[in-house]
Amino acid sequence: CLSITNDGNVASEPAYVIIAGIPTMVPGVTIDDNTITINGDNVNLTLSWGEAFNNFDPILSYTVSCSGDVTCPPDVTTTDNTTRNLTITNLISRSNYTFSVVATNSIGSGEAGIVMITTPGGVIQGPSNV
Repeated sequence: CLSITNDGNVASEPAYVIIAGIPTMVPGVTIDDNTITINGDNVNLTLSWGEAFNNFDPILSYTVSCSGDVTCPPDVTTTDNTTRNLTITNLISRSNYTFSVVATNSIGSGEAGIVMITTPGGVIQGPSNV
C-alpha cells in the first residue's frame, strides 16, 4: 500500500482505509431453561445473546422483537451496547413465540438472530365436581 502526499511524493508510512458497515447477525440468541418461571397461565423468561461484530462502527443498541400466535410484548431497545439479556414477562403459557434480536450502529441494523419457543403450560385442572 503506497500513500501519496498532497505534493505528489510517496509517503514513508502506508495509509489504510477502513470501510465501516452494518453489524453482523446477532449470535447465540438463547433462552436459558433455568430462567423460565410459570405463574398460572403467565410465563416469564430471560433471553440472552452474544455480541455482534460491529464492522468498524460501534454498536449503539440491540432491539428485541417478538412474533407469535398470540399478542406479543412491545419491542424493546437497549440503551447501550453492553446489555445482552432481557427478561420478558407475562407471556401466555402453551403458546408459540419467535424472538429476534438486531444490533444497530450509526450505519444501520444488521441481520436478526432468532430463537423460537413454545412456552410451557401451567397445571391443567379438571372439573371440580367429579
